[in-house]
Amino acid sequence: MNQLLELLDLTHPYACYGLAVSLFLSKLRPDEIDTYSEEIIIEALITAIEDGLSHFRMLTQDDPKIVTLLRYKAIRMTELEKNNSLVASSGLAKQGKYLYPTIITSEKSAKDTYNGAKEIIKGLTARNSLAKKSEFRKCFAPMTTKINSGKLSQSSPKSSLLEITCSLITALTPLKPAAFIQNGNDWFNAAVIPDLPLVEMFDFIELFQQMLVSDLDGNLMEADLSQKGKSKIGEYKRPRIFNGNYPFAIQEYSLGAVKLLGAIGKWADKAGTIDWAAKVLAMIAGTENQLGKPIFTVSYDDIKQEQFTHHIVKLSLENKLCKIIEALTKHSRLFSELGTDIDWKSPERQKFYFLTNRFLQIFNTPVWKDFLAIRVEYSQDVEPLFKEYFMNVRKLDVDIVRSARALGQWLNYAAYSVANSEVAENVADRDKKVKQAKAKILVDLESAAMSAKTPLDMLQRISTRVGRLLQKDLPSDATRFMDATASGEIVPEDALHLLLAYLRLRSE
Repeated sequence: MNQLLELLDLTHPYACYGLAVSLFLSKLRPDEIDTYSEEIIIEALITAIEDGLSHFRMLTQDDPKIVTLLRYKAIRMTELEKNNSLVASSGLAKQGKYLYPTIITSEKSAKDTYNGAKEIIKGLTARNSLAKKSEFRKCFAPMTTKINSGKLSQSSPKSSLLEITCSLITALTPLKPAAFIQNGNDWFNAAVIPDLPLVEMFDFIELFQQMLVSDLDGNLMEADLSQKGKSKIGEYKRPRIFNGNYPFAIQEYSLGAVKLLGAIGKWADKAGTIDWAAKVLAMIAGTENQLGKPIFTVSYDDIKQEQFTHHIVKLSLENKLCKIIEALTKHSRLFSELGTDIDWKSPERQKFYFLTNRFLQIFNTPVWKDFLAIRVEYSQDVEPLFKEYFMNVRKLDVDIVRSARALGQWLNYAAYSVANSEVAENVADRDKKVKQAKAKILVDLESAAMSAKTPLDMLQRISTRVGRLLQKDLPSDATRFMDATASGEIVPEDALHLLLAYLRLRSE
Protein backbone atom coordinates (compact mmCIF):
# COMPACT_ATOMS: atom_id res chain seq x y z
CA MET A 1 0.00 0.00 0.00
CA ASN A 2 2.86 2.38 0.79
CA GLN A 3 4.36 1.73 -2.63
CA LEU A 4 0.99 2.47 -4.25
CA LEU A 5 0.62 5.74 -2.33
CA GLU A 6 4.10 6.73 -3.44
CA LEU A 7 3.16 6.01 -7.05
CA LEU A 8 -0.07 7.99 -6.74
CA ASP A 9 1.84 11.07 -5.58
CA LEU A 10 2.14 12.45 -9.12
CA THR A 11 3.91 15.80 -9.30
CA HIS A 12 3.53 16.62 -12.99
CA PRO A 13 0.18 18.41 -13.62
CA TYR A 14 -0.42 16.58 -16.91
CA ALA A 15 -0.34 13.17 -15.23
CA CYS A 16 -2.04 14.44 -12.07
CA TYR A 17 -4.96 15.68 -14.16
CA GLY A 18 -5.46 12.20 -15.63
CA LEU A 19 -5.47 10.63 -12.18
CA ALA A 20 -8.04 13.16 -10.96
CA VAL A 21 -10.26 12.40 -13.98
CA SER A 22 -10.09 8.66 -13.33
CA LEU A 23 -11.09 9.17 -9.68
CA PHE A 24 -13.92 11.51 -10.66
CA LEU A 25 -15.41 9.17 -13.26
CA SER A 26 -15.36 6.24 -10.82
CA LYS A 27 -16.81 8.35 -7.99
CA LEU A 28 -13.69 7.93 -5.87
CA ARG A 29 -12.63 10.72 -3.52
CA PRO A 30 -9.05 12.04 -3.79
CA ASP A 31 -8.92 12.72 -0.04
CA GLU A 32 -9.57 9.00 0.55
CA ILE A 33 -7.00 7.74 -1.93
CA ASP A 34 -5.01 6.00 0.78
CA THR A 35 -7.93 3.60 1.29
CA TYR A 36 -8.08 2.33 -2.30
CA SER A 37 -6.41 -0.85 -3.47
CA GLU A 38 -4.41 -1.19 -6.66
CA GLU A 39 -7.30 -3.20 -8.12
CA ILE A 40 -9.70 -0.28 -7.59
CA ILE A 41 -7.25 2.20 -9.11
CA ILE A 42 -6.69 -0.01 -12.16
CA GLU A 43 -10.44 -0.28 -12.80
CA ALA A 44 -10.75 3.51 -12.52
CA LEU A 45 -7.92 4.00 -15.02
CA ILE A 46 -9.52 1.61 -17.53
CA THR A 47 -12.88 3.39 -17.18
CA ALA A 48 -11.26 6.77 -17.86
CA ILE A 49 -9.40 5.53 -20.96
CA GLU A 50 -12.55 3.99 -22.41
CA ASP A 51 -14.46 7.20 -21.74
CA GLY A 52 -11.83 9.11 -23.69
CA LEU A 53 -11.94 6.66 -26.60
CA SER A 54 -15.72 7.06 -26.64
CA HIS A 55 -15.09 10.72 -27.50
CA PHE A 56 -12.27 10.15 -29.98
CA ARG A 57 -13.82 11.09 -33.32
CA MET A 58 -17.14 12.62 -34.35
CA LEU A 59 -19.29 12.67 -37.46
CA THR A 60 -22.50 14.11 -38.79
CA GLN A 61 -25.12 12.31 -40.81
CA ASP A 62 -26.46 15.59 -42.17
CA ASP A 63 -25.65 16.57 -45.75
CA PRO A 64 -24.21 20.12 -46.05
CA LYS A 65 -25.55 20.30 -49.61
CA ILE A 66 -29.10 19.96 -48.28
CA VAL A 67 -29.26 21.42 -44.75
CA THR A 68 -27.82 24.54 -43.11
CA LEU A 69 -27.40 23.01 -39.66
CA LEU A 70 -25.02 20.11 -39.12
CA ARG A 71 -25.49 18.08 -35.92
CA TYR A 72 -22.50 16.03 -34.81
CA LYS A 73 -22.21 13.03 -32.52
CA ALA A 74 -19.46 10.70 -31.30
CA ILE A 75 -18.49 7.65 -33.32
CA ARG A 76 -19.00 4.69 -31.01
CA MET A 77 -16.00 2.61 -29.92
CA THR A 78 -17.58 -0.47 -31.48
CA GLU A 79 -17.63 1.31 -34.85
CA LEU A 80 -13.98 2.34 -34.47
CA GLU A 81 -13.10 -1.28 -33.75
CA LYS A 82 -15.04 -2.58 -36.76
CA ASN A 83 -13.73 0.07 -39.14
CA ASN A 84 -10.18 1.08 -38.23
CA SER A 85 -10.11 3.65 -41.04
CA LEU A 86 -12.40 5.80 -38.88
CA VAL A 87 -9.60 6.12 -36.33
CA ALA A 88 -7.23 7.75 -38.80
CA SER A 89 -7.08 7.88 -42.59
CA SER A 90 -6.72 10.50 -45.27
CA GLY A 91 -9.74 12.58 -46.19
CA LEU A 92 -11.73 12.13 -42.97
CA ALA A 93 -11.98 15.88 -42.33
CA LYS A 94 -13.45 16.47 -45.79
CA GLN A 95 -16.14 13.92 -44.86
CA GLY A 96 -17.00 15.78 -41.67
CA LYS A 97 -15.33 13.16 -39.47
CA TYR A 98 -13.18 15.12 -37.04
CA LEU A 99 -11.03 14.26 -34.06
CA TYR A 100 -12.61 15.75 -30.95
CA PRO A 101 -10.75 18.94 -29.98
CA THR A 102 -10.08 17.26 -26.62
CA ILE A 103 -7.83 14.59 -28.20
CA ILE A 104 -4.34 16.03 -27.71
CA THR A 105 -2.55 14.56 -30.67
CA SER A 106 -2.22 15.28 -34.39
CA GLU A 107 -4.11 13.73 -37.27
CA LYS A 108 -0.90 11.98 -38.30
CA SER A 109 -0.41 10.51 -34.82
CA ALA A 110 -4.08 9.75 -34.09
CA LYS A 111 -3.71 6.08 -34.98
CA ASP A 112 -0.67 5.75 -32.70
CA THR A 113 -2.61 7.42 -29.87
CA TYR A 114 -5.58 5.09 -30.31
CA ASN A 115 -3.46 1.95 -30.59
CA GLY A 116 -1.35 3.04 -27.63
CA ALA A 117 -4.50 3.40 -25.55
CA LYS A 118 -5.64 -0.10 -26.51
CA GLU A 119 -2.24 -1.51 -25.54
CA ILE A 120 -2.36 0.16 -22.15
CA ILE A 121 -5.89 -1.13 -21.54
CA LYS A 122 -4.62 -4.61 -22.38
CA GLY A 123 -1.78 -4.28 -19.88
CA LEU A 124 -4.08 -2.96 -17.17
CA THR A 125 -6.62 -5.71 -17.81
CA ALA A 126 -3.82 -8.27 -17.43
CA ARG A 127 -3.16 -6.63 -14.06
CA ASN A 128 0.39 -5.53 -14.82
CA SER A 129 1.86 -3.76 -11.83
CA LEU A 130 1.30 0.02 -11.83
CA ALA A 131 4.97 0.34 -10.84
CA LYS A 132 6.13 -1.40 -14.02
CA LYS A 133 8.48 0.79 -16.05
CA SER A 134 7.48 1.74 -19.57
CA GLU A 135 8.27 4.42 -22.15
CA PHE A 136 6.47 7.71 -22.60
CA ARG A 137 5.25 8.31 -26.15
CA LYS A 138 4.68 11.69 -27.73
CA CYS A 139 1.40 10.54 -29.27
CA PHE A 140 -0.23 10.82 -25.83
CA ALA A 141 2.37 12.76 -23.81
CA PRO A 142 3.17 15.83 -25.96
CA MET A 143 5.85 17.14 -23.60
CA THR A 144 7.91 13.99 -24.23
CA THR A 145 11.15 14.24 -26.19
CA LYS A 146 13.82 11.65 -26.82
CA ILE A 147 17.10 12.08 -24.96
CA ASN A 148 20.41 10.23 -25.08
CA SER A 149 21.10 10.23 -21.30
CA GLY A 150 24.81 9.92 -21.99
CA LYS A 151 24.35 7.05 -24.44
CA LEU A 152 25.13 6.89 -28.15
CA SER A 153 21.46 6.65 -29.19
CA GLN A 154 18.39 8.55 -28.12
CA SER A 155 15.46 6.96 -26.35
CA SER A 156 12.18 8.04 -24.80
CA PRO A 157 12.11 8.64 -21.04
CA LYS A 158 10.60 5.94 -18.85
CA SER A 159 8.23 6.08 -15.93
CA SER A 160 5.73 3.94 -14.08
CA LEU A 161 2.75 2.42 -15.87
CA LEU A 162 0.57 4.55 -13.59
CA GLU A 163 2.09 7.89 -14.65
CA ILE A 164 2.08 6.92 -18.32
CA THR A 165 -1.56 5.81 -18.10
CA CYS A 166 -2.59 9.01 -16.36
CA SER A 167 -0.85 11.07 -19.06
CA LEU A 168 -2.78 9.09 -21.69
CA ILE A 169 -6.05 9.81 -19.85
CA THR A 170 -5.31 13.53 -19.90
CA ALA A 171 -4.67 13.35 -23.65
CA LEU A 172 -8.01 11.59 -24.24
CA THR A 173 -10.51 12.82 -21.67
CA PRO A 174 -13.34 15.16 -22.69
CA LEU A 175 -13.33 16.43 -19.08
CA LYS A 176 -10.76 19.14 -19.73
CA PRO A 177 -10.95 22.59 -21.34
CA ALA A 178 -9.84 22.29 -24.95
CA ALA A 179 -10.08 24.00 -28.33
CA PHE A 180 -8.86 23.78 -31.91
CA ILE A 181 -6.20 26.51 -32.11
CA GLN A 182 -3.99 28.03 -34.76
CA ASN A 183 -0.22 28.14 -34.46
CA GLY A 184 1.26 29.86 -37.49
CA ASN A 185 -0.32 28.21 -40.51
CA ASP A 186 -1.11 24.99 -38.69
CA TRP A 187 -4.04 24.00 -36.50
CA PHE A 188 -3.85 21.83 -33.40
CA ASN A 189 -6.02 20.57 -30.59
CA ALA A 190 -4.93 22.20 -27.33
CA ALA A 191 -5.95 21.69 -23.70
CA VAL A 192 -5.75 23.93 -20.64
CA ILE A 193 -4.31 22.13 -17.61
CA PRO A 194 -3.93 23.92 -14.23
CA ASP A 195 -1.03 23.02 -11.97
CA LEU A 196 -2.99 22.05 -8.86
CA PRO A 197 -2.66 19.39 -6.16
CA LEU A 198 -4.81 16.31 -6.63
CA VAL A 199 -7.69 17.38 -4.36
CA GLU A 200 -7.93 20.85 -5.92
CA MET A 201 -7.57 19.35 -9.41
CA PHE A 202 -10.56 17.14 -8.61
CA ASP A 203 -12.57 20.24 -7.57
CA PHE A 204 -11.66 21.95 -10.84
CA ILE A 205 -12.81 18.91 -12.85
CA GLU A 206 -16.05 18.71 -10.87
CA LEU A 207 -16.87 22.35 -11.69
CA PHE A 208 -15.86 21.92 -15.32
CA GLN A 209 -18.07 18.86 -15.70
CA GLN A 210 -21.04 20.90 -14.52
CA MET A 211 -20.25 23.46 -17.19
CA LEU A 212 -20.15 20.75 -19.85
CA VAL A 213 -23.57 19.31 -19.03
CA SER A 214 -25.31 22.69 -18.89
CA ASP A 215 -27.24 23.99 -21.88
CA LEU A 216 -26.81 27.70 -21.10
CA ASP A 217 -24.90 28.31 -24.34
CA GLY A 218 -26.83 26.06 -26.68
CA ASN A 219 -25.59 22.91 -28.40
CA LEU A 220 -21.83 23.03 -29.02
CA MET A 221 -22.05 19.98 -31.29
CA GLU A 222 -23.82 21.92 -34.04
CA ALA A 223 -22.38 23.81 -37.00
CA ASP A 224 -24.48 26.56 -38.54
CA LEU A 225 -23.70 26.73 -42.26
CA SER A 226 -25.74 29.92 -42.67
CA GLN A 227 -23.07 31.85 -40.72
CA LYS A 228 -20.29 33.42 -42.73
CA GLY A 229 -17.00 31.56 -42.55
CA LYS A 230 -14.28 29.85 -44.52
CA SER A 231 -16.43 26.88 -45.50
CA LYS A 232 -17.77 26.89 -49.04
CA ILE A 233 -21.32 25.95 -49.98
CA GLY A 234 -21.78 22.19 -49.71
CA GLU A 235 -18.68 21.67 -47.55
CA TYR A 236 -18.60 20.35 -44.01
CA LYS A 237 -17.87 22.72 -41.15
CA ARG A 238 -16.55 22.02 -37.68
CA PRO A 239 -19.13 22.44 -34.89
CA ARG A 240 -18.90 25.12 -32.22
CA ILE A 241 -17.12 22.78 -29.79
CA PHE A 242 -13.91 23.47 -31.72
CA ASN A 243 -13.95 27.10 -30.54
CA GLY A 244 -13.85 25.66 -27.02
CA ASN A 245 -15.59 22.63 -25.55
CA TYR A 246 -17.15 24.68 -22.75
CA PRO A 247 -19.99 27.25 -22.76
CA PHE A 248 -19.23 30.88 -23.66
CA ALA A 249 -15.85 30.08 -25.21
CA ILE A 250 -14.56 33.07 -27.16
CA GLN A 251 -13.41 32.42 -30.72
CA GLU A 252 -10.03 34.08 -30.36
CA TYR A 253 -6.93 31.97 -30.01
CA SER A 254 -4.33 34.62 -29.17
CA LEU A 255 -5.34 35.13 -25.55
CA GLY A 256 -4.65 31.74 -24.00
CA ALA A 257 -6.20 30.48 -20.78
CA VAL A 258 -7.77 33.81 -19.80
CA LYS A 259 -10.71 32.94 -22.06
CA LEU A 260 -11.48 29.96 -19.84
CA LEU A 261 -11.41 32.08 -16.68
CA GLY A 262 -13.83 34.53 -18.29
CA ALA A 263 -16.15 31.72 -19.39
CA ILE A 264 -16.18 30.22 -15.88
CA GLY A 265 -17.35 33.53 -14.45
CA LYS A 266 -20.01 34.04 -17.12
CA TRP A 267 -21.32 30.50 -16.72
CA ALA A 268 -21.34 30.78 -12.92
CA ASP A 269 -23.31 34.03 -13.12
CA LYS A 270 -25.97 32.47 -15.34
CA ALA A 271 -26.02 29.13 -13.47
CA GLY A 272 -26.15 30.75 -10.03
CA THR A 273 -23.00 29.03 -8.78
CA ILE A 274 -20.83 32.07 -8.02
CA ASP A 275 -19.53 30.76 -4.68
CA TRP A 276 -18.39 27.47 -6.22
CA ALA A 277 -16.71 29.22 -9.15
CA ALA A 278 -15.06 31.70 -6.76
CA LYS A 279 -13.50 28.83 -4.82
CA VAL A 280 -12.11 27.19 -7.96
CA LEU A 281 -10.88 30.43 -9.52
CA ALA A 282 -9.20 31.46 -6.28
CA MET A 283 -7.20 28.21 -6.35
CA ILE A 284 -5.85 29.19 -9.75
CA ALA A 285 -5.43 32.95 -9.56
CA GLY A 286 -3.63 33.46 -6.27
CA THR A 287 -3.87 36.24 -3.70
CA GLU A 288 -3.35 39.99 -3.66
CA ASN A 289 0.38 39.63 -3.05
CA GLN A 290 1.14 36.51 -5.05
CA LEU A 291 0.68 35.22 -8.59
CA GLY A 292 -1.56 32.23 -9.00
CA LYS A 293 -0.66 28.67 -9.95
CA PRO A 294 0.77 28.00 -13.42
CA ILE A 295 -1.73 27.08 -16.13
CA PHE A 296 -0.44 25.09 -19.10
CA THR A 297 -1.84 25.21 -22.61
CA VAL A 298 -0.73 21.93 -24.18
CA SER A 299 -0.94 20.97 -27.83
CA TYR A 300 0.87 18.25 -29.78
CA ASP A 301 3.66 20.62 -30.85
CA ASP A 302 3.66 23.35 -28.21
CA ILE A 303 3.40 24.00 -24.48
CA LYS A 304 2.75 27.43 -22.97
CA GLN A 305 2.65 28.47 -19.33
CA GLU A 306 0.61 31.34 -17.88
CA GLN A 307 -0.15 32.74 -14.43
CA PHE A 308 -2.85 35.16 -13.33
CA THR A 309 -3.62 37.47 -10.43
CA HIS A 310 -6.64 37.84 -8.17
CA HIS A 311 -7.78 40.82 -10.28
CA ILE A 312 -8.87 38.40 -12.99
CA VAL A 313 -10.96 36.47 -10.47
CA LYS A 314 -12.80 39.66 -9.53
CA LEU A 315 -13.54 40.60 -13.14
CA SER A 316 -14.57 37.04 -13.97
CA LEU A 317 -16.96 36.67 -11.04
CA GLU A 318 -18.54 40.02 -11.88
CA ASN A 319 -19.24 38.57 -15.36
CA LYS A 320 -17.13 41.29 -16.97
CA LEU A 321 -14.08 39.39 -18.16
CA CYS A 322 -15.75 37.77 -21.18
CA LYS A 323 -17.04 41.15 -22.35
CA ILE A 324 -13.61 42.70 -21.84
CA ILE A 325 -11.91 39.98 -23.90
CA GLU A 326 -14.46 40.25 -26.71
CA ALA A 327 -14.20 44.04 -26.63
CA LEU A 328 -10.41 43.96 -26.89
CA THR A 329 -10.20 41.31 -29.59
CA LYS A 330 -13.27 41.99 -31.73
CA HIS A 331 -14.52 45.51 -31.15
CA SER A 332 -11.42 47.62 -30.43
CA ARG A 333 -9.53 49.15 -33.34
CA LEU A 334 -5.91 50.15 -33.75
CA PHE A 335 -5.61 53.80 -34.73
CA SER A 336 -4.05 52.62 -37.99
CA GLU A 337 -7.17 50.50 -38.66
CA LEU A 338 -9.73 53.28 -38.26
CA GLY A 339 -11.43 53.77 -41.61
CA THR A 340 -9.72 50.76 -43.21
CA ASP A 341 -10.42 47.07 -43.69
CA ILE A 342 -9.00 45.17 -40.71
CA ASP A 343 -6.25 42.62 -41.15
CA TRP A 344 -6.93 40.41 -38.13
CA LYS A 345 -3.59 38.65 -38.55
CA SER A 346 -1.40 41.74 -39.02
CA PRO A 347 1.83 41.82 -36.96
CA GLU A 348 0.68 44.94 -35.09
CA ARG A 349 -2.63 43.37 -34.08
CA GLN A 350 -0.90 40.17 -33.00
CA LYS A 351 1.47 42.29 -30.94
CA PHE A 352 -1.53 43.99 -29.35
CA TYR A 353 -3.05 40.58 -28.48
CA PHE A 354 0.25 39.46 -26.98
CA LEU A 355 0.58 42.56 -24.80
CA THR A 356 -3.09 42.35 -23.83
CA ASN A 357 -2.70 38.75 -22.72
CA ARG A 358 0.41 39.60 -20.72
CA PHE A 359 -1.34 42.50 -18.98
CA LEU A 360 -4.34 40.33 -18.11
CA GLN A 361 -1.96 37.80 -16.56
CA ILE A 362 0.41 39.99 -14.55
CA PHE A 363 -1.72 43.11 -14.06
CA ASN A 364 0.97 45.50 -12.85
CA THR A 365 2.33 48.88 -13.95
CA PRO A 366 5.23 47.73 -16.21
CA VAL A 367 2.96 45.49 -18.34
CA TRP A 368 0.25 48.17 -18.30
CA LYS A 369 2.73 50.56 -19.94
CA ASP A 370 3.45 47.99 -22.65
CA PHE A 371 -0.28 47.45 -23.16
CA LEU A 372 -0.85 51.21 -23.46
CA ALA A 373 2.02 51.57 -25.93
CA ILE A 374 -0.21 50.23 -28.75
CA ARG A 375 -2.55 53.00 -29.86
CA VAL A 376 -6.05 51.55 -29.87
CA GLU A 377 -9.55 52.98 -29.72
CA TYR A 378 -11.28 50.74 -27.19
CA SER A 379 -14.86 49.58 -27.01
CA GLN A 380 -16.92 50.76 -24.02
CA ASP A 381 -16.85 47.25 -22.51
CA VAL A 382 -13.13 47.68 -21.76
CA GLU A 383 -13.85 50.34 -19.10
CA PRO A 384 -14.13 47.86 -16.15
CA LEU A 385 -10.55 46.82 -16.92
CA PHE A 386 -9.40 50.43 -16.58
CA LYS A 387 -11.30 50.86 -13.33
CA GLU A 388 -9.77 47.70 -11.86
CA TYR A 389 -6.26 48.88 -12.74
CA PHE A 390 -6.51 52.51 -11.68
CA MET A 391 -8.57 51.98 -8.52
CA ASN A 392 -7.22 48.66 -7.23
CA VAL A 393 -3.64 48.61 -8.53
CA ARG A 394 -2.79 52.31 -8.60
CA LYS A 395 -5.16 53.01 -5.66
CA LEU A 396 -6.62 56.19 -7.17
CA ASP A 397 -9.79 57.73 -5.74
CA VAL A 398 -12.95 56.82 -7.59
CA ASP A 399 -13.93 60.47 -8.11
CA ILE A 400 -10.61 61.18 -9.85
CA VAL A 401 -11.06 58.19 -12.14
CA ARG A 402 -14.62 59.19 -12.98
CA SER A 403 -13.50 62.74 -13.71
CA ALA A 404 -10.71 61.48 -15.97
CA ARG A 405 -13.27 59.35 -17.79
CA ALA A 406 -15.48 62.40 -18.33
CA LEU A 407 -12.57 64.33 -19.82
CA GLY A 408 -11.36 61.44 -21.98
CA GLN A 409 -14.83 60.70 -23.32
CA TRP A 410 -15.38 64.36 -24.09
CA LEU A 411 -12.08 64.51 -25.98
CA ASN A 412 -12.90 61.36 -27.93
CA TYR A 413 -16.27 62.78 -28.91
CA ALA A 414 -14.67 66.12 -29.77
CA ALA A 415 -12.29 64.34 -32.15
CA TYR A 416 -15.24 62.65 -33.84
CA SER A 417 -17.28 65.88 -33.98
CA VAL A 418 -14.46 67.82 -35.62
CA ALA A 419 -13.70 65.00 -38.07
CA ASN A 420 -17.38 64.72 -38.96
CA SER A 421 -17.58 68.45 -39.70
CA GLU A 422 -14.44 68.44 -41.84
CA VAL A 423 -15.50 65.69 -44.25
CA ALA A 424 -17.96 66.73 -46.97
CA GLU A 425 -21.43 65.18 -46.80
CA ASN A 426 -21.47 63.82 -50.37
CA VAL A 427 -17.95 62.37 -50.48
CA ALA A 428 -17.53 58.67 -51.28
CA ASP A 429 -16.77 56.35 -48.34
CA ARG A 430 -17.59 59.20 -45.98
CA ASP A 431 -17.75 57.04 -42.87
CA LYS A 432 -14.24 55.68 -43.47
CA LYS A 433 -12.86 59.15 -44.11
CA VAL A 434 -14.45 60.46 -40.90
CA LYS A 435 -12.82 57.66 -38.92
CA GLN A 436 -9.46 58.35 -40.53
CA ALA A 437 -9.74 62.05 -39.74
CA LYS A 438 -10.71 61.21 -36.16
CA ALA A 439 -7.64 58.97 -35.82
CA LYS A 440 -5.37 61.85 -36.86
CA ILE A 441 -6.93 64.13 -34.23
CA LEU A 442 -6.58 61.48 -31.53
CA VAL A 443 -2.92 60.97 -32.44
CA ASP A 444 -2.35 64.74 -32.26
CA LEU A 445 -3.99 64.96 -28.81
CA GLU A 446 -1.97 61.99 -27.53
CA SER A 447 1.27 63.43 -28.91
CA ALA A 448 0.56 66.73 -27.22
CA ALA A 449 -0.07 65.02 -23.88
CA MET A 450 3.00 62.79 -24.06
CA SER A 451 5.37 65.58 -25.12
CA ALA A 452 4.34 67.86 -22.25
CA LYS A 453 7.11 68.66 -19.75
CA THR A 454 4.82 68.93 -16.71
CA PRO A 455 1.29 67.82 -15.78
CA LEU A 456 0.12 71.43 -15.96
CA ASP A 457 1.72 71.77 -19.39
CA MET A 458 -0.18 68.62 -20.45
CA LEU A 459 -3.53 70.11 -19.42
CA GLN A 460 -2.77 73.40 -21.12
CA ARG A 461 -1.77 71.73 -24.38
CA ILE A 462 -4.90 69.59 -24.43
CA SER A 463 -7.28 72.44 -23.56
CA THR A 464 -5.63 74.73 -26.14
CA ARG A 465 -5.92 72.22 -28.95
CA VAL A 466 -9.51 71.29 -28.20
CA GLY A 467 -10.44 74.91 -27.71
CA ARG A 468 -9.15 75.75 -31.16
CA LEU A 469 -10.97 72.81 -32.71
CA LEU A 470 -14.36 73.13 -31.01
CA GLN A 471 -14.34 76.67 -29.67
CA LYS A 472 -15.61 75.25 -26.37
CA ASP A 473 -14.31 74.91 -22.82
CA LEU A 474 -13.57 71.54 -21.22
CA PRO A 475 -16.52 69.90 -19.40
CA SER A 476 -17.06 70.77 -15.71
CA ASP A 477 -16.98 67.05 -14.79
CA ALA A 478 -13.28 67.07 -15.70
CA THR A 479 -12.43 69.55 -12.95
CA ARG A 480 -11.62 67.00 -10.24
CA PHE A 481 -9.09 65.20 -12.45
CA MET A 482 -7.53 68.44 -13.66
CA ASP A 483 -7.18 69.80 -10.12
CA ALA A 484 -5.61 66.53 -8.91
CA THR A 485 -3.23 66.58 -11.86
CA ALA A 486 -2.21 70.22 -11.49
CA SER A 487 -1.77 70.04 -7.69
CA GLY A 488 0.33 66.90 -7.73
CA GLU A 489 -2.29 64.87 -5.82
CA ILE A 490 -1.68 62.12 -8.38
CA VAL A 491 1.72 61.41 -9.88
CA PRO A 492 2.35 62.70 -13.44
CA GLU A 493 2.54 59.20 -14.89
CA ASP A 494 -0.89 58.26 -13.53
CA ALA A 495 -2.34 61.51 -14.86
CA LEU A 496 -0.99 60.79 -18.33
CA HIS A 497 -2.15 57.18 -18.30
CA LEU A 498 -5.65 58.16 -17.14
CA LEU A 499 -5.92 60.69 -19.93
CA LEU A 500 -4.64 58.31 -22.63
CA ALA A 501 -6.81 55.38 -21.54
CA TYR A 502 -10.08 57.31 -21.41
CA LEU A 503 -9.23 59.39 -24.47
CA ARG A 504 -9.10 56.11 -26.38
CA LEU A 505 -12.38 54.80 -25.00
CA ARG A 506 -14.89 55.14 -27.83
CA SER A 507 -17.51 57.72 -26.87
CA GLU A 508 -21.08 56.48 -26.55
